[in-house]
Amino acid sequence: MTVVVSFIRVGPQYSASGINNVRVRENLTVGGTTTATAEDGEMVLIGNAETSMIAAAFGTTPDAATASRTGASSAGMPIPAGGQSYPIFPAAGDKINVKTVT
Repeated sequence: MTVVVSFIRVGPQYSASGINNVRVRENLTVGGTTTATAEDGEMVLIGNAETSMIAAAFGTTPDAATASRTGASSAGMPIPAGGQSYPIFPAAGDKINVKTVT
């Protein structure tokens, strides 16, 4: 199974609804980090196709196992099995990392 990460351009200049312009999508295996980085003003949605809960984090060196935010990573946020993340608004240059919740 995989985890799907979509970097989405937000704003009426991209679409009538303002949120459906996916700039890049990556399929990650759990434990992986995106090669793509966020652009200024983008949001990220993460879909979890795994059969167990995962955690996701964003940052310049993201680590989804992190329990507290650091200068390089947010703390890991839970995404249920078969679920989708809340919209994430990373800084420009941030990547996404996903790990299993243990």
